[in-house]
Order: sequence, then structure tokens, then C-alpha cells
Amino acid sequence: MRAIKFRCWYPKERKMLYVQTDIDRKGTKVMQFTGLRDKNKKDIYEGDIIKINDSVRRTHKKYSQIGKLIVVWNEESTGFEGKVIGKINYIDKSECLGNFRFKEYNLEVVGNIYENKEEMGK
Repeated sequence: MRAIKFRCWYPKERKMLYVQTDIDRKGTKVMQFTGLRDKNKKDIYEGDIIKINDSVRRTHKKYSQIGKLIVVWNEESTGFEGKVIGKINYIDKSECLGNFRFKEYNLEVVGNIYENKEEMGK
């Protein structure tokens, strides 16, 4: 499990406080907020399934970007990625979430990998 840690500076006391989330119950899956929101201003979390349904202009041609991604944490790049479900034009197996132009790509959270497994097959 990835440790989620924070620190807070208290200027009045001139003191730093360190806080760590420790959810350690068997079978519990912790999903971190990415700091991003979809087209409906819904928070995007690790494990969410995101739908892309829009068009993107590249070199004066219009290419359809329709498909789904699963939000995952990439330990190697230390960032959140969208892992492709099936196939999406111009996105390989995964893409850093920070690379998506959220308004242009019209991204929308349609569920998560635990409560909406049926979304993963479509």
C-alpha cells in the first residue's frame, strides 16, 4: 500500500505537524483523489473509469477520440495515468492524466472498477 502523508505548518506555534493516513483493514482498497475533475466537475479518484467522447484536431484533420480509461497510480513515473480499456486512437496503453486537456477531451467519470465492472467491458 502507498502511504499518503501530509504536513501542516502552524505559524503561530512555529511547529510542523506530520500526518499519515493508515487504513489497514483486510480487503480495504484506498483510492486517492487525483486533484482533477471531469467535465461535470466530479472529483476523479484512482480506480475511476473515465469516458472520452470527443474529437481532437491534429494537423488540420479531425480524429475521433472515443473510449474508456481506468485511473491508476504509476509508481515508476510517480503520477496518475489513464490506462486504456480496449483501444483509443492516438493513445497507447496508458497516458499521464496531466497530459489530457480536460475541456477539449470531454472526459467524464462513468464509474469505478469496484462498483461498475460492467463499464470495463464496453
